[in-house]
Amino acid sequence: MNENKRKHSYDIWKSILGEHSVIAAGNIIEQYQSNITEYHSRHIPIILRPTSSEQLLDIVKVANQYRTPLYPISTGKNWGLGSRLPVISECTIVDLSQLNSIIAVNERFRYAIIEPGVTQKQLSDHLRAIGSSLILNVTGSGEDTSVIGNVLERGVGALDHRIRDLLGMEVILGNGNIVRTGYWHFYNESNDNSHVAYYPYGIGPDLNGLFTQSNLGIVTKIIIRLVKYQSRTGAYFFFPEKHLASVIDTLHSLREEQVIVGSHIVTEVKDPRTVETVTVDFSQPTPLWFSSMMMSRCNAMRSVAMKEVENQLCKFTTQLHFFDTTDPDQIFKNDYVRIMAQMMHGIPTNYSLETMAKMTRHSLTKLNIDLDPQMPGFVCALLAIPFAGEQIVEIISQVRTISRMVDIDSYFNFVAIGDTAMEGFFRVFFDRSDEGQIAKAHRWNEQVYQKLETIGIYPYRVNIEHMHHFVERRQDTFWQLVRDIKGTLDPNDIIAPGRYAPL
Repeated sequence: MNENKRKHSYDIWKSILGEHSVIAAGNIIEQYQSNITEYHSRHIPIILRPTSSEQLLDIVKVANQYRTPLYPISTGKNWGLGSRLPVISECTIVDLSQLNSIIAVNERFRYAIIEPGVTQKQLSDHLRAIGSSLILNVTGSGEDTSVIGNVLERGVGALDHRIRDLLGMEVILGNGNIVRTGYWHFYNESNDNSHVAYYPYGIGPDLNGLFTQSNLGIVTKIIIRLVKYQSRTGAYFFFPEKHLASVIDTLHSLREEQVIVGSHIVTEVKDPRTVETVTVDFSQPTPLWFSSMMMSRCNAMRSVAMKEVENQLCKFTTQLHFFDTTDPDQIFKNDYVRIMAQMMHGIPTNYSLETMAKMTRHSLTKLNIDLDPQMPGFVCALLAIPFAGEQIVEIISQVRTISRMVDIDSYFNFVAIGDTAMEGFFRVFFDRSDEGQIAKAHRWNEQVYQKLETIGIYPYRVNIEHMHHFVERRQDTFWQLVRDIKGTLDPNDIIAPGRYAPL
């Protein structure tokens, strides 16, 4: 962009947003380019920080007039996948963190209407402050992460896969039109909106899914399902790796029978998040694994569920523990379990980030995740994996082979994201000051994607570096259709070009 055009663009944005909401200073732009994964920076000409949906609509109109590509972010904490970086260079960043209103909370139909800048902690604190009987299905990613940002990426909460919490959306399309999904479009601001989400599908096509993992518009509000607060019974146990396939299959069976519910976890004990909390003594050799789960929510069924869990899992472990999430004497003995119990009650946590910071012998409060080079580098592969023990063992074997070849340590975490699928959260950490380690981590990530694709395993969330590998498939009629829809809703391709859609 030449200097005259840049100046003209800056003046237009300033007239819409005001001088303090338009950033062209190099040092601040550099902060947006910095990322914990150490991806090469894209050129970012300018950063916009709207404070209202009206301003955002004006931004889209001007962007269409001048063919300016926009890259919206909620709070930009997409760690391990690119943070705040766009997929391609020359995108104007639209930082939506100032749009942070909690518009409504409905107790009867259990939902909240929120904007993109609302964080997990903000919504959780608000629900407690108003004395609500409802809680948020939180993730373990951090207190200050955006609720909308994670929902749109189909993240995983402590109580369920978050895509199931999405009840409605308000979206500014790339062509400047505004659409609301479900029954929401029948209501205007003067209507009583208390009924907008009791049946999220509405009449006609269900459009909610169209705007998740997509670049067809900018989501300005969502209606998100909340969960009734109640005491919950959980269980956790340690087991040797030789039982991993059997444990996975048993958890699948217990879930199918609705004995256990929610997002049960299976993770390596050597994971930095669990290693400091483990005090187990096994006669079997390491490696050890850890699993946790939640019983059926019905009080009358809990004792029956506990007996069934014990009957089916006791053959794999001698250390099966049950706990009531409201009893601190039971759960404080293990930090990881304490944090999970906290999340089961809708309270977000920085625990995962704190354990990463401890790897550098620093406290999280002294480190900025993306900006401070002392924070460990972090690369992850997030995959959708069949909920089947034999296949999971095979996938672990494949990834470990790659890790040995690359000479880097990898960590494994599996979380149920449905009755037939688990999230495979594979990751490596590295020294951000060491170019050799950075190269190893990036090579590991690429080889994991390539190898697992040969056996039919694909990511369910994609980082910005490998987005093109999965979406630039012109002969695939799926991506052809996505491109056709993009051409209708965003004819000038101004919204996040290349993100979950072919260029």
